[in-house]
Amino acid sequence: MEYNWIRSERLRLLLGSFFDLPSEEKRRIWRDEKTVLGYYDTEHTKNVRDWKEVFDFTVEKPMVLCDEYAREVEKLALKLLGLIALSLGLPENRFNSYFEDRTSFIRLNHYPPCPSPQLAIGVGRHKDSGALTVLSQDDVGGLEVMRKADGEWITPNAYIINVGDILQDPHPSNTNQNLKATF
Repeated sequence: MEYNWIRSERLRLLLGSFFDLPSEEKRRIWRDEKTVLGYYDTEHTKNVRDWKEVFDFTVEKPMVLCDEYAREVEKLALKLLGLIALSLGLPENRFNSYFEDRTSFIRLNHYPPCPSPQLAIGVGRHKDSGALTVLSQDDVGGLEVMRKADGEWITPNAYIINVGDILQDPHPSNTNQNLKATF
């Protein structure tokens, strides 16, 4: 399987163009209580406003250029679920039934320049509520993860796969508590 499109310059240019638009233009596709997909810039993590803009969509309702990206990321996530099952000594298809009628959400984050970076954080420490999160960061970077072995914070130059709360199921037949949601 090839995932070159995920890091495609074409997608990055599209996203840069979108997030560079004036606020009033981006808010034409505003996400709210009734419309759960679209643009949003006032999200909070643990009651603190995040320094970011987001654009949410689903694989089932992708945006024009993001269609191929969404399908490829979903394929990658499903392949990873099979590998996780195998690593736990379970059949590769162990988790398939949980995701037959799924909705795969795609979130594109943009972290605009901050006038006082020492006073802000893009997103506070949190757990992801889904099954898996596939993260790819641009050349600007900023995402850090703590290495469990020594507690050191590192900025990876690779895809980050976060296990979410859904896979951290205490039921022994699922993961035998071997998977921890990233925090």
